[in-house]
Amino acid sequence: MTGRTRRRATTAVAVALLMTGALPGTASAADENRPPPRPAAADLRTNGLACAPNAAPPYIRSRPVVSAVLRDPDSTARLSGQFEAWWKDSAGKEQRRSFETDVLPGQSHEFQWQLPDDVPPHTPVAWRVRTSDGALWSPWSATSTGAACRFVYDNDVPEPPVITSSDFPQDDAWHDGVGIRTSFRAASPAEDVVSYAYRFSTGAHGSLPARGPGLPVVIPHLAERSGVDTVSVQAVDRAGNHSPSAQYVFRVRSAREPVARWTLGDPVGSPVATATAGPSARAGSGVAFGAAGPSGTRLTTAAVLDGSANGFLTPGATVVKPGTGFAVSAWVRPDRLDRGMTAVSQDSGTAALFSLGLRTAGDSAGWAFTVGGTRVVGGSPAAGKWTHLTGVHDPVAKTARLFVDGREAGVAQQVKPFTTAGDLQLGRERGLLGHQAAWRGGLGDVQLHDRLAFAPEIAENARRKPVSTGNWNMAAALPDGTTPDLAGGQPLALHGGAKIDQADPLNFDGGGYLVLDGTDGHASTVRPAVDTSDSFTVAARVRLAGAADGGPMTVLAQGGTHTDAFKVRYVPESSQWQLVLTEADRPGAREWVAVQRDQRDSVNHVAVVHDRAAGTFQLYLNGSTADGATVSVPSSWQSGTGLHVGRAHAGDGWGEYLKGDVDDVRAFSGALSPSDVSMLSFGFGEPCFCG
Repeated sequence: MTGRTRRRATTAVAVALLMTGALPGTASAADENRPPPRPAAADLRTNGLACAPNAAPPYIRSRPVVSAVLRDPDSTARLSGQFEAWWKDSAGKEQRRSFETDVLPGQSHEFQWQLPDDVPPHTPVAWRVRTSDGALWSPWSATSTGAACRFVYDNDVPEPPVITSSDFPQDDAWHDGVGIRTSFRAASPAEDVVSYAYRFSTGAHGSLPARGPGLPVVIPHLAERSGVDTVSVQAVDRAGNHSPSAQYVFRVRSAREPVARWTLGDPVGSPVATATAGPSARAGSGVAFGAAGPSGTRLTTAAVLDGSANGFLTPGATVVKPGTGFAVSAWVRPDRLDRGMTAVSQDSGTAALFSLGLRTAGDSAGWAFTVGGTRVVGGSPAAGKWTHLTGVHDPVAKTARLFVDGREAGVAQQVKPFTTAGDLQLGRERGLLGHQAAWRGGLGDVQLHDRLAFAPEIAENARRKPVSTGNWNMAAALPDGTTPDLAGGQPLALHGGAKIDQADPLNFDGGGYLVLDGTDGHASTVRPAVDTSDSFTVAARVRLAGAADGGPMTVLAQGGTHTDAFKVRYVPESSQWQLVLTEADRPGAREWVAVQRDQRDSVNHVAVVHDRAAGTFQLYLNGSTADGATVSVPSSWQSGTGLHVGRAHAGDGWGEYLKGDVDDVRAFSGALSPSDVSMLSFGFGEPCFCG
């Protein structure tokens, strides 16, 4: 480097040092150590509670622990803190305590101090903190006006509350409570109670704010079942201390019976419907008694309303009071779905206080429950089919709930009922121009309750006991080529290579069984064994013998001219049992398939259960169902041909012939429960129909 070059380089360095202020013998601003910043109130906590210097001090119930996030962006080597707390003792003398933390590296850390045991209870305590970088201290966290974080230590539990109830006096008697609003009162003499925590033995629980020293809170309760119950209540003070639990035992008797009920099973020609509760109902000339009621219920007969202006019944009295909780239910069978029809309602001026029935929108129809101006719609009505409807209005929760065949189908919120009430009506409802929406079809067992009803009770009222519609145990073949129904119904006729054999029984009681050759052997009834558009169960015991072509083999099927409404078959290629459903009786109709894997038993029990209310079909294998064995369908069609054993529709004709043995073919109207299917599969005699 030349001399000129060295002089230029030296000059450049000097200029750079002048610009940065870092000439030899001087310190730059960047190297100057500054005090850490004042700790922010947002970074301070007392037992996890935020510091609020200008607010009332929080009360804490455990030994105080104060914490602070301390920061120093200028340092990464040394960071520590100093806490200080002070209070006045019983003599009025100020007491101060301090604590210095360990030193930690970094620019930010949370530090804690558990205050000493001599911190007195029920005394305001103030504290502050500051940050050190090892050389300089930050300002104290307390503001320039002197405000600091504060707290009051309180570990004294309040006195337990006293519980009373006018709805359930402690007289060891049973009192009404199911479906009606009841209450309890609780109050503690402690002056610092801020809330009451309660819990019922049935599971309901909650918390209510205190109203003031010694003032009781009202604990609401709505019992859903009868029995002995207990409510436990604790008083909670401002520090979060819970009092000992106070308990109150009470007895809820069975739900009240309906305030009005008409079974409508009156004699033919009766001018009135006799009430089992409430007043009798006058019948218009468009009402006829003596029709068949819904099968599987105690309602052997019911009324039929003709849909005219005279097709109604009325007790001429008010049953439901405005603004009160109530439940209304009825068995209904609409003869048509093309217009709105009302099964039960109650007048309210020129409108209906409530109505329960059928409503249409375009080409669709749905069940409906209306309260005031709010309507909830759900379910899929079917003409000519019995359905159980229940509507429940809760004025406190402001809800209206609709149940169809025992299952909740919809709920409406923020319901505002009308405030006037007139006469109850069966088969019509009040409108601006008079009564309208006349019911056409069957009607039975109308019930009104002056209380709420809940799912278990509603499901039980809607329950239909399955009825056997076929029982073929293949004991023998009669001379006319049939095997009889043990219940005395229609026989199964044997066709093609089908025969009854006695050699190696499939069932648990011995006897014969149906042998099918896989070519043209099958058996069938003349009429449908079940109504496939309604709830039903069909089952059989089967032993497979293989098939020459290895294709599907159908055990049970029932359908129409072109397709099967359902069929249960075995598919050797995939080792699957399948339940196949079709959308309609037409070629190429859409199909749904439920599947169970082959359990490779020598004898298998298969069953299909259709629950119309739930909209499901389930395939059972040896008493059990499985994932993939349930199909939900919007509706099912009514087959017009008999039950087929051993074959199904295939293309334009018949096929899927079964090669094997079949026994214990059973058919029921109604959906068997899982326990009933299990009993049937294991040969424990008749199902108990006990749900």
